[in-house]
Amino acid sequence: MRRPVGAGNGLWPYPEVLGLRSLANQGWVLRELGGERGLLGGFRWRCAEDLLWVPGRDHAFACRVVRSTGAVVWEVPGTLARVLAELHALPFPGHPRAPHCCGVADQDRGCSCGIPSTDRSIRSS
Repeated sequence: MRRPVGAGNGLWPYPEVLGLRSLANQGWVLRELGGERGLLGGFRWRCAEDLLWVPGRDHAFACRVVRSTGAVVWEVPGTLARVLAELHALPFPGHPRAPHCCGVADQDRGCSCGIPSTDRSIRSS
């Protein structure tokens, strides 16, 4: 039987679990690490990847990494509630307000860091 996100690491009774479920519904891959190690998550764009690590409700970390270089172009540490709020507000790669994510090599290959037109998550607003 599959457990709900957050059930194994003590997050289940907290309202932040709804934020984690929202990420999962947007296509994020979330994996519980077991024990006290927390939860990892990721969402892959064409040129970047958004990553999330949640060791507990009071400590979380998210970042956006350029896939071709591994450069971190955005990061936020804080409580799970704060990190989730920042992730939901983070514009998609290629959006005018998004952190710069394409290196010269990506631009040379014609990478626009855009999202497919079929992806209309709340993060694309």
